[in-house]
Amino acid sequence: MKNILITAAGCPGFYSVQKAIKSIDFLSSGLMIHGCDMNPKSIGLKFCDKYFIAPKGSSEKYVSKLFEYCSGNKIDLIIPCSDEELIPLARSKQIFASIGCNVLACSETSLETILNKQKLFEFLKSGPVKNHIPKSFICNNVNDFKRHYERLKDEGCNVCIKPTIAHGGRGFRVISDVRKEDLFEQKASHGTMSYKSLVEVLSDGGDTFPDLMVMEYMCGTEYSVDCSKNEKFTTVPRTREIIQDGICVAGTTIENEKLIDLSEKIYNLLGIRYHANIQYRYDHTGNPKLLEVNPRFSGTMEHCRGAGVNFAEIAIRESFGLPAVDYSIKWQTRMTRVWQEVFSYEHGSRNSDNENKLYHRSL
Repeated sequence: MKNILITAAGCPGFYSVQKAIKSIDFLSSGLMIHGCDMNPKSIGLKFCDKYFIAPKGSSEKYVSKLFEYCSGNKIDLIIPCSDEELIPLARSKQIFASIGCNVLACSETSLETILNKQKLFEFLKSGPVKNHIPKSFICNNVNDFKRHYERLKDEGCNVCIKPTIAHGGRGFRVISDVRKEDLFEQKASHGTMSYKSLVEVLSDGGDTFPDLMVMEYMCGTEYSVDCSKNEKFTTVPRTREIIQDGICVAGTTIENEKLIDLSEKIYNLLGIRYHANIQYRYDHTGNPKLLEVNPRFSGTMEHCRGAGVNFAEIAIRESFGLPAVDYSIKWQTRMTRVWQEVFSYEHGSRNSDNENKLYHRSL
């Protein structure tokens, strides 16, 4: 019997990770999926065999609460699904190892670079992938923002902003004026903001604000590349054709050798272990440029499994010291996500006193 704890049950990728783990053949003889989240109503908790409510990843009580649960439930492996949980868990690997529990996260040093976009870009700018790093500047006051914006515009760049520390598209905006015809013909986009409106927002309550990246905005095709390494490097590039609230709902797996080679270089340069999701967008010259690196399972990893590669299995095999398996990738696999309903009714409990019975079906 293997006990696996997946954290952040309320995040978009939780259900994909849970499904991928349940499909692994060598775990079929005995597996218990445990989950946790700080929100007791997170729907992901309904898909676990057992769960508990955890503090926020940034809480001082987070690690001790997880350790208490893992110790009492003989957890073999923790899979963190939220960025803010990664560094606390990576820092505590030895503590969990003392009870035979592994943490699926790379080193604290790597994470501190990856999760801060300023540090990430600065680290990669001086190496072999420097031509694939967007032009960017850091500011924390309105005057510097205006200056960097004008500089990028003078260089012929479209401009966007994003916080240096954020995930899931939070804080990302493309700076663009809205035309009258767009107002009537297009749906509202939370990813676009006029320069004037942005200056007003950044000036609200004073001229200073947390570190913000002002960077060139690439208008070409966007790719998400999942990758992992167990004896050999495995990677699946896929287009992000339709994105809703930062989540890809339609895309196609593409055998893009340039992105495969580039992703392996970045993976190795950053000292990543287990899984990473690397996102790119092509600029107007046809050159792919890095958007971000997510050192965890991605919310759309299920697309890769549909194309023949179970990245959860690759990482878990490495964690348990098991030999790698060969995968045959089905290129040109298209994924489209559709709505599906989940109903829950309060008919007693299964894992806790307040758990609802779950009904999951399509209408």
